[in-house]
Amino acid sequence: MHGGRTKETMMAKQYTFFSITHTTDAWVPAYAAAVPGLVVKHGGRILVQASEPDRIEGESSDTDPDFIAILEWPSKEAESAWLNDPDYAPYTKARLEGSVNNTWSVPGLD
Repeated sequence: MHGGRTKETMMAKQYTFFSITHTTDAWVPAYAAAVPGLVVKHGGRILVQASEPDRIEGESSDTDPDFIAILEWPSKEAESAWLNDPDYAPYTKARLEGSVNNTWSVPGLD
């Protein structure tokens, strides 16, 4: 312990940021039905789901995303457990095959 805080409470939250441009929508219904439950299973929360986000700065391009999502995790380990969950694997595969996809993992400031 350090100043009354445990190692767990000292760990920063982790965030996953998705920027997705669909090449097909065929994968979306199954993904949308299953993935939120898998996020919760690993202690995560979906903070943002936005179709057709509004650009407020910068130049538009042909690769602007159709969809943005931000997930919050209690730790990097929880995020990794979700990403490596065998139940999530077919949805990851479908998303990657059906979109131009950029995904980032970033630590929180807390």
